[in-house]
Amino acid sequence: MVIQAMGEILGFEKVLVGKVKQNPNNIGSATQTLSNVWNDVAIVAYIETTPRKKSTTLGWTFANQASWRVRKLGQNDIGKDSVTSNLAGIIAVNMYYDQVIVDTRCAYLIYDVLT
Repeated sequence: MVIQAMGEILGFEKVLVGKVKQNPNNIGSATQTLSNVWNDVAIVAYIETTPRKKSTTLGWTFANQASWRVRKLGQNDIGKDSVTSNLAGIIAVNMYYDQVIVDTRCAYLIYDVLT
């Protein structure tokens, strides 16, 4: 892949490509289009592999061991399955975490990369 080869040439340990899309239209609008969030933008950042006190890194994602919440929805929350006439089994899973910017001096935001 060209992007990974460019990263190796520049000496980067890892290259991640942002593939997030957003719908810029109002909710409920008749026109639903998706546009890229990361069009011509690149971030070159240093991120340490293991967190420690006074570490020099762009940021961290913190989550404790109890961050996953699993909840089985009750009979009042779900309806009958139309094919089998049995209650459908639904399980809601959420993950709770916090993303923190530690040191902004550890990254460069570069605009107009491809133009």
